[in-house]
Amino acid sequence: MDRDTKTHDENKNECQVTSLLPVLCDEDRVNAETPQALAWAEGCMEAGIGAVWNMPDYGVALQVASKECLRLLTVVNHQYCLWSSAMIAATLRSLGLNLIIDESTVLADYDEGVTPVTGQRPRKGSEEGVPGVEVV
Repeated sequence: MDRDTKTHDENKNECQVTSLLPVLCDEDRVNAETPQALAWAEGCMEAGIGAVWNMPDYGVALQVASKECLRLLTVVNHQYCLWSSAMIAATLRSLGLNLIIDESTVLADYDEGVTPVTGQRPRKGSEEGVPGVEVV
């Protein structure tokens, strides 16, 4: 693939993911700025550059990219997951921080039988959505 084609494809992906994010209503924006939401975002940033969160219940994976930015690594192409991403972006904005959505953001296909982001099928005998091991 030549450089011009790659740039066009990268821009297309960035626009595609961004254009899929819903516009939040007033109630959502208020909820994105609750003390709990703000504390979560501040905690993420305190983990340091490079820290990664795989959040299968929300269908997203995030990484601390800088002191001012979280990067959206992956979002599942599902209404709830895209809404979750928009909420995260709103929470970060309220703190003067940014959510990076760019050509490296992966828009993952939604599959009802697969836990979002991890790609692993739920284990037999485990409650769906409950992790067996959580690394903090």
